[in-house]
Amino acid sequence: NWPRPCFYLFGINQQTGDMRVTVDVVLVDADPERRGMAECTLSDLGYHVRDFGGWAQARACLKVHHTVLIVALDAPQLGMLEAIFDAVRACPVPTIIFAERDSPDVIRASLAAGVAVYVAADMQPRRLASLVTLARERFEMQQALYRELEATRRKLGDRRLIEQAKGLLMAQRGLTEEAAFQKLRKMAMDNSLTLGEAARRVRDVLALVGDERA
Repeated sequence: NWPRPCFYLFGINQQTGDMRVTVDVVLVDADPERRGMAECTLSDLGYHVRDFGGWAQARACLKVHHTVLIVALDAPQLGMLEAIFDAVRACPVPTIIFAERDSPDVIRASLAAGVAVYVAADMQPRRLASLVTLARERFEMQQALYRELEATRRKLGDRRLIEQAKGLLMAQRGLTEEAAFQKLRKMAMDNSLTLGEAARRVRDVLALVGDERA
């Protein structure tokens, strides 16, 4: 049997131009004592606490913007962790995992899945405020790195497409490299496309024409 889990979701809704922050806490915990202790602590910190009866209901809340997920497990087991990791991958949110058993493999898997903070200890309510802040900051840093990596990949992909499209224009239309580039650039501007998108269209059309001629 899986250990009894507890899930805490912090839905944060910040009002523009105001320092006040309204926080909804969705709490799912099979342990009444731990749930009550966490609820009291979170309420004292100013969070609005709502109770859910299971993971399926809590999982749906991950779709809410500005959410932090905290998972407390007596012993991390593969099936439960995979379900959590799948949810975090599908809807990335700042995530904290508390587990009383230390396992390097589990820690590595957690970090690979995008977990911001893994605490190899029991959940201590007094630490929640600082750990939530840490998780949010780390999450924002991770997302910034992912965006930068994706932008780099996109640029490299566009560069390859442009070279392919230029090569086809030069081979099939007899254009110079500069003339081929200018043609791509004009097509992009005339059709409100990026240069990479224009290059993809040209490459696909000219590649099809080349196949038909062959």
